[in-house]
Amino acid sequence: MLSLLRPLHLLPLRWGLALAMTATLLATPVAHAALTANVDGTVTDSATNLVWDQCAHGLTGATCASGSAFYGDWVSVLAQASSANTAVYKGFSDWRVPSKNELESIVKLDTYSPAIDATAFPNTPSSDYSWTSTTYASDPSNAWIVNFNGGSTNAYFKTNYSFVRLVRSGQSFSSFDALLPVVNGSCGSAHATTPLVTSAPSGGALCASGTAGSITAGNSAYTWACAGSNGGSASGTCSASRGYTVTPSAGANGSISPSTAQVVAYNATPAFTVTPSGGYGTSVGGSCGGALSGSTYSTNAIAGDCTVSASFSGNDTTPDAFSFTAVGNAVLSALQTSASITVAGITMGAAISVTGGEYSINSGGFVSTAGVVNNGDSVAVRHTASATYKTATTTTLNIGGVTASYVSTTAAPPPAPEPPPTPVVEQGSNLTLSGGPFEVRANAVNGTVLTFSGPTRLQLANGGGLLQVQPEPTGTTARLAFVAGPQGEPVPRLLSGRARFTAADSGQPLLGWLQSLAPASAVVLNAGACTGTPTELLAEVNESTGQTLITVLGCQVALPAALAQSTATRQTPAAAQARAADNTATGAEAAAAMTRAVTPTSAILSGEYVVLNALGQVQEMGLGSATGDQGLTGDNVARTATPGLVWMHTRPMLNGTSVRLGRNVAQAVVNLLSTQAQFSEFTNGGNDGLLVASQGGKRVVLGALGRVTIDPGSTQPDSWQASGQAAHTLGLGGLGMTWAPALADAEGFARLLTEHGGSTVVQADGTLLVTLGSNSNNGAAHFAVQAGEQLEPPTSVGGFGLSPAGVLTYTNRIFGYPQTLYPAAADFAALRTAVLAADLAGDVLGLGQGRIKVVLGGQTYTLRPDMALVPLPAQHAGKTVWLEGQPVRLYLPVASLPGFAQGFAVE
Repeated sequence: MLSLLRPLHLLPLRWGLALAMTATLLATPVAHAALTANVDGTVTDSATNLVWDQCAHGLTGATCASGSAFYGDWVSVLAQASSANTAVYKGFSDWRVPSKNELESIVKLDTYSPAIDATAFPNTPSSDYSWTSTTYASDPSNAWIVNFNGGSTNAYFKTNYSFVRLVRSGQSFSSFDALLPVVNGSCGSAHATTPLVTSAPSGGALCASGTAGSITAGNSAYTWACAGSNGGSASGTCSASRGYTVTPSAGANGSISPSTAQVVAYNATPAFTVTPSGGYGTSVGGSCGGALSGSTYSTNAIAGDCTVSASFSGNDTTPDAFSFTAVGNAVLSALQTSASITVAGITMGAAISVTGGEYSINSGGFVSTAGVVNNGDSVAVRHTASATYKTATTTTLNIGGVTASYVSTTAAPPPAPEPPPTPVVEQGSNLTLSGGPFEVRANAVNGTVLTFSGPTRLQLANGGGLLQVQPEPTGTTARLAFVAGPQGEPVPRLLSGRARFTAADSGQPLLGWLQSLAPASAVVLNAGACTGTPTELLAEVNESTGQTLITVLGCQVALPAALAQSTATRQTPAAAQARAADNTATGAEAAAAMTRAVTPTSAILSGEYVVLNALGQVQEMGLGSATGDQGLTGDNVARTATPGLVWMHTRPMLNGTSVRLGRNVAQAVVNLLSTQAQFSEFTNGGNDGLLVASQGGKRVVLGALGRVTIDPGSTQPDSWQASGQAAHTLGLGGLGMTWAPALADAEGFARLLTEHGGSTVVQADGTLLVTLGSNSNNGAAHFAVQAGEQLEPPTSVGGFGLSPAGVLTYTNRIFGYPQTLYPAAADFAALRTAVLAADLAGDVLGLGQGRIKVVLGGQTYTLRPDMALVPLPAQHAGKTVWLEGQPVRLYLPVASLPGFAQGFAVE
């Protein structure tokens, strides 16, 4: 080692300094017992308050036996201290290379090889010197070094290599050091390199000289600066271009190129060539995102490490279904272009063709020739609209056998100028009218017929007001005559067709009828009084019966005075009053339950209908429309045709508001049933005429039978009464309904029957006639059942079964609620007729669950009908009822099923 030191003429000076230092240390012995090893791998000297790295830099472990001691020149040693601070080495960032005085303070002169406390500083390298930060004053190209073999101190060329031990904290002896070199910071080898780096550079690659600052990770580059020391300048910004790894992969039956990971710059969009094997289609995914065009897959802009994954599957050239939105009111001869659809569901190119127009792929040019389209491509079509009004033009696109049409329909022609109106309609002027207004004079009541096929405005004489009439549906024709109103004014009388009548003025005559040949005895319907709302009704004449069917669509229609009844007030039954009194109802419910004003009977309200005979007499009033098909509350529920299912009754929609009740009908029924039938949590099961309730933890299903009638003059309290076969009659604010236990899923019941070759008929009273097997009398089995109103707890087994009591059940396959099917009278009306024929004071009432109460001759009997029907015995043909057997059984023929009879057990 001596051959590497400075020239020999300097040795006496250095040795003299060493001897002087030695003398000083001997004069003031170091208390090596003050060295304390810390758990963090440092050693604290309590004499100097210096904290030392327990190991020579580069060595690790409890005995400093792991790793490799750093061995370098003076500048690199200083850089090691800077790097240690950046890395927060052993939890600290104030490490430094010790000064000469600091390093000499841990020399142990009473021993050698090593001349240091080996317990506190194990495995200290003694084969060479350790650097200090102190520059040799006489020659700044040298720095002081300490040898821990014999404890000597010498000067050493800074370009030579030695070990180093870092120190921090404590009493700094740097004031004894002088002539520290000026170090300018400069970027290291990591700066401005051509290859992209995927992680931040570190260590000596950061700075050629000086101390590296913190590294900033930007999207496109890592940047840092190298600080100078001892007054030296900083390097400015150093940077290394940042890259991201795109890792491609390919499944079986194809390849991707390049196939190895690619390092690309930020926002780059690398491309890969994807090649499937013969007969296979391509699908590309992965976290990079991108699009496949032909065999080239281009990624989205890269902002992080990501993957491109290609997979290959067998030929699938049939895409998912697609559709185009039709266009109306298209301009004549104008070019019409559809919105684009996205091709999905194919694994390879599929054939594409068009008829009646052109197509474009991925916003390219429009063509009409056949081509190929790939999964994910967008396709639009276009054509030129027709040159004539109200004419459709169709373009049909075919992709892999799946087709869709794009249709544009030109606008309707502008309205033709109205012909000059016939200003006056008077006696004998049988005319075909449209437009108007036309003045209808009083003498037109005799022998005048108007035919109209479009909107027509009639100005009636004697202040009758302006009346709008319009046939429905559009394009049909209706005919009017006139009767004399109360003041002799002409009032329209509908002779044929269906027409809408609209009047804005209260009290204006709308329709009239002749009760006799005398014109003065006409019955007239007048417009009601509604603020800002015109009166509107839809009228239709049934020419075979002479009836007029009227539906009120707006405001209300006044009934003739002769049919009007006075307003009345009714009280609730005692049970409802008691419920209100014991505070189980809210205040509002109690007030509504105790007294309710009846709507005046002199009006038909919006959303109601009336049937009048040829003389204008009221035959029927009900909720909804007279034809039951206008979608109003009370109209028939629209049913989907189900094989094997025949309905003998309609079911009204109730989930809507009645003007007469002033609230939702279904909810009003719920409130009544909750009070009088003791149901709880009664809710509407949907706008399907069914109500579903909870009762004692079990579910109950009831269905409305037929139309909802109106008795506007009724002063009876709201009620829920048994009637018919397991049915109940409900009276509610003048509305009358019939309810019976209903199948929760009649359609599912029928579908299940058809699987067994059967069918079912839902009769007018809600009972079911079930046929199994052949429809002929000889091969068919027939049954009469009534659905129990109660649903059992859900089960996972669907279809037919037996209840614990041995009664037939049906379980809805969707909802899983079993429902009992009890025996029922196949012809309840016939049974009732037979009993009343024998005893006018008798009575027949369905008790539910297959039991029927009969009062005959003052005695009460319970009948239990047979579920299965039997062929009608020849000896009883023509009879309406007979008894036979022991015990005696009652038999009735089934009118709706000729040739069959039903037996009843008599209790």
